[in-house]
Amino acid sequence: MSETNHNPASKSHQKKAAGDRIPAGPGVPLGSSLGSDHRLDEPHGPAAPENPVAPENNAEQPVAPQQPATEPSPPPPDAQPLGTPSVSRQQRELLLQASQIAEQLQDQSRDNDRRENNLNEQLAALDQERRSLRLRVQEFEDQMLDREEAFDAERAEFAHKFATCEKLVGELEQQQKEMTTARAALDVERAQLREELGRDLEVERAVLKQAQSTIEAEREQQRHELQQHRDELEEHRSKMHESVHAELTSERTEFEKERTEWSNQRDREMAELAHERDINDEALTRAQEELLSAKRAQEAEIERRTAELEASLEEIREEFDDQQAQKQADWDTRHAAEKAGIESERELTAQAVHRSEEELRQQCENQQQQFQAENEEFQRDCEIRRQQLKQERTVLENRMQFQQDHLHKMGQQLEGSQRDWQIDKQRVQTELAQQIELQRLRANQLDHYRLILDERDQSFGREQQLLAQWRNTSDADIRREKARLRQEQDVWEQERRAQQAEVQRQQDLLTLHAENLEARRDRLDHLRTELEETHRRTLEMRMSIEEAWAQFSQTAGDNDARQRVDAATAALQEHYDQLSKTVTAQQQELFDAQTAFQKQRDEFRGERHQLTEWIGERESAFRNWEQQLRQEADKLDTLSADWRTARDSWQQEKVAAEGVIRSLLAQLSEVNGDADAHDAALLQPDADFPVDIESPPSTSPDDEADDSQSVDLGNRPI
Repeated sequence: MSETNHNPASKSHQKKAAGDRIPAGPGVPLGSSLGSDHRLDEPHGPAAPENPVAPENNAEQPVAPQQPATEPSPPPPDAQPLGTPSVSRQQRELLLQASQIAEQLQDQSRDNDRRENNLNEQLAALDQERRSLRLRVQEFEDQMLDREEAFDAERAEFAHKFATCEKLVGELEQQQKEMTTARAALDVERAQLREELGRDLEVERAVLKQAQSTIEAEREQQRHELQQHRDELEEHRSKMHESVHAELTSERTEFEKERTEWSNQRDREMAELAHERDINDEALTRAQEELLSAKRAQEAEIERRTAELEASLEEIREEFDDQQAQKQADWDTRHAAEKAGIESERELTAQAVHRSEEELRQQCENQQQQFQAENEEFQRDCEIRRQQLKQERTVLENRMQFQQDHLHKMGQQLEGSQRDWQIDKQRVQTELAQQIELQRLRANQLDHYRLILDERDQSFGREQQLLAQWRNTSDADIRREKARLRQEQDVWEQERRAQQAEVQRQQDLLTLHAENLEARRDRLDHLRTELEETHRRTLEMRMSIEEAWAQFSQTAGDNDARQRVDAATAALQEHYDQLSKTVTAQQQELFDAQTAFQKQRDEFRGERHQLTEWIGERESAFRNWEQQLRQEADKLDTLSADWRTARDSWQQEKVAAEGVIRSLLAQLSEVNGDADAHDAALLQPDADFPVDIESPPSTSPDDEADDSQSVDLGNRPI
């Protein structure tokens, strides 16, 4: 009967105590196990007088409401003497145990709340880190968008420059077409001038014929006089012929010489004009080739830079995806580990909480339900304990009637003491195993945080490498852009110097042309003066010829004199016609050359103005480009400073975490020393271990420090 009533209660009490002592996970404060310092067996009271009678008023002793308590094992049938004081003391002890168990349950609830707060803080830290990562990703994407916009702006600027070059080429082609049209117009005007000169010559010939008819009439009138003076005229004619022939020969020689000089000069000028035209054509061809080569080079450079940017962007995206996947996997692993710990904690706490994964998202409702369930369970436990107390009281009253032999009671007490010693020994072993388990869990927690710190250190190293690579790439891009800018500036300076030299050469050519024109004008004025002098001499000669004709006609006769005069007149007319044609052609050529020179000078001025404007546009474009490069360099410096600041903060966090780990290791060594001392004391055979059920569970300063450290680590972002 005694064995049957004792075993179920003791087993249920041991299960409850073991469930209270199981640690809940990494967030459980070390050394704060539930029910670790309480007895697991039924209390033993002192010996009572024989034949006690249980009073009736003890059956209605109050039981503390709303307080959970473990079910104590009833004493053996012969363990307690009959009597009222023993029963009342046992009831007080039971009530005290119930209040202590209620306090332990409240402590357990507070521990559960604290662990939930730690989990919430860790989840908040994880969410904060995820938001920071998203913010960094957004900033990186914004930077890439800014770089793409800058690249698009450079491409648009290059397209604008290329359009400007094509426009210049089109203008040059249009000018060439206009030059061809003007040349055709000059040919047409030259033909028109030739026709007009032909008409003028016809008019002059008609005038000469009319004058000749008048002369013939006058000659008919003076024939008699010429006949009279024929002999004198012949003599005078011979003299005059010799003098005129000599003068004409000298004038012809001078005219041929001047015509040869003018022809040579004209050939030289035409050669210079052809040379200038060839130079202009070569310059135009060279400019077109340079534009095409520059276009191809810029297109190749743009394609290369586009490929490099796309490759670097792809690498950065891949690295970022890898890092994000790795961090996501780490976070999933940690979350799974924490979830498994929560599940194991829920299973190891005697299925008292019955939480699931929705409890993390619905904490308030689940917590309220949990409290209600615990309250109901506590009410049920209290009711069951009341019934058990009533049953035990009835059983004790029945037993008290059969306990008569004091010696048998003392034997039962001796057996109870032996059993108490065994239970104390079992409790000490259980506490020792619990301490070992706590130390193992603490070591696992420290290893876990060390792994986290190592992973963060590796992540910092990878980020530093990525930052260094990105910085090297940016520096290489900046150096490349600066070198290309310097090369383009050098090329532009060379082109500018070449264009200035070309403009100077054209100005020199224009000056030389102006001097040549002035010399030609002087020669034309001199030639005009000589022509006027020749015309005057011709008129004087005509007057002298008329006088000689009169004399010759008087001396030689009219017919002979008329024939000789006609022959001389025809020769003079032919010579005059040749001179007039030559002079007219020379004047026309000089006029054409002057017109062409004026046109070329206007064209040179226009080209010079266009080149000046183009050079100004190129200078402004280069200044804008250089300013943009400076702004990009400043942005890169700012970003590098931000990265350095983040790296310093991460290193400071790492140093702080290492300090926390060192403090935890020091506390762990202290706890191990205390546990070793406690084990040594337990192993002593003469050691007395009093078990105080009435004392509440104590918390050591080391346990409080460990609890604060675990909370601190739980609040730190992973």
